[in-house]
Amino acid sequence: MSAARIGCLWKFRVSEAGGLDEIRCCGEYKQGFSMNEERFNAFEKMLSDILAQYDALTEKLAALKAEGKVKTVTYRQLFANKLQYQRILAYYRAYGLLDQDQEIC
Repeated sequence: MSAARIGCLWKFRVSEAGGLDEIRCCGEYKQGFSMNEERFNAFEKMLSDILAQYDALTEKLAALKAEGKVKTVTYRQLFANKLQYQRILAYYRAYGLLDQDQEIC
């Protein structure tokens, strides 16, 4: 897969056995690609870690807000990090890797 394909809509077709057997990019099927279990598990772990970090950030921000420290550099940096994680999770949702009904605040 080429880095030049950024912005191209990728679609995946899973075989009956549960493996990834086709990838569709820019309207063309690209056969012969496969995602091994190790790589799939790495994506799942990444999603899990991002969700955990997002939750931890939300808790830290709530604690700082309760202390009245919303004007501090720490609060602002953590808030910026929270926005970054929200954007990453929005990508996961857009590509069907995160449930649409799972709420991210």
